[in-house]
Amino acid sequence: MTLKKLLLLLLSAFLLSGCLDSSSPDFEEYDNTADLEFLEENAQRDDVTVTESGLQYRVIDEGDGILPTAESFAVFDFIGRFVDGEVFSDTFDGGQPTYALVNEIFPGLEEGLQLMPIGSRYEFVLPPDLSYGNNPQPGFPEGAVLIYEIDLLHSSNYDPVFLDENAQNEDINVTESGLQYRIIEEGSGASPEADSNVSVEYTGSFIYGETFDTSRNTEGPASFSLNGVIAGFAEGMQLMQEGARYEFFIPGNLAYGNQPPQQSPIYPNATLIFDIELISVNE
Repeated sequence: MTLKKLLLLLLSAFLLSGCLDSSSPDFEEYDNTADLEFLEENAQRDDVTVTESGLQYRVIDEGDGILPTAESFAVFDFIGRFVDGEVFSDTFDGGQPTYALVNEIFPGLEEGLQLMPIGSRYEFVLPPDLSYGNNPQPGFPEGAVLIYEIDLLHSSNYDPVFLDENAQNEDINVTESGLQYRIIEEGSGASPEADSNVSVEYTGSFIYGETFDTSRNTEGPASFSLNGVIAGFAEGMQLMQEGARYEFFIPGNLAYGNQPPQQSPIYPNATLIFDIELISVNE
C-alpha cells in the first residue's frame, strides 16, 4: 500500500487524491521547536483567530452558504503542508475534490469545517493535539503542526435544503416518490418500460456542479437496461419519450442511499443531478 493510500485511510477515507511523498524521512528524533514558534507567531497575526481549543484559522474568502454539521459529509479541496512549506497532500493537483464525514476526522479539521460556510476558503493551523498528537502516522513527525488550506465546496446537510428550494421552481415537477424533473425538450417517440433497454446521452453531476459521470465524451450513446440502474434514474426514464431531454434531481434515497459505489466521489445519500437525452428504446 502506498503512503498516499495509507493517508486516505488514516483520515477516514476522505483523501481521494493527494501527493504525499513516499520518500518522507524518518522523523523519530524530530525537533518541533520551529513548529511551536510558528504557532506562537501565527497567533499574533491580525487576520488570525484562535479558538478555545487552540485551533488557528484565517478567512481567505468567506462564502454565503450554510455551515456543515458534525454529522454531515463535507466536500472540499485542500492543500496540506508542514510549517516549512513542504506539501504532504494536494487535492487541487489531483483534479477531484474529496469528502469526509465531519465527525470522523481528527479534531482540528472537525472543528474547522464547522466554522466554514459553504463556498468559503479558510486556512487552518492545527496544533499537534488537534491532529495526530503523540501518535503520528507514517510521513508525519510527532509534534508537527499541520496547515490546511481548504475550499469548502459542499456539505450534505444542504441537500434537503436544495431539494426543498428547487421544488418551488415553476418548471420543476415532483413525482410521488420525491423525484424532481425539468423538461428541457419533449420527444415524440416510444417510452421505455421498467425492464427496457435504452440508449441515452447523459451527464451526472452534484449540486455543487462537479461532474461525476458522462456519456458525452465517448463515441456514441450509452446503452443499458433500466432494471440495472438506480431507482430515480429508472423512474425518470419512463417519463420520457424518444427524442426527449430531461433534467432529473434524484434524492439520495432514490439514488445510492448510504452505499455509494466504492472508490467513487459520490458521498452517502448524495442528491444526484442527471441531464438525459433518450435516443432510443431498444428491443
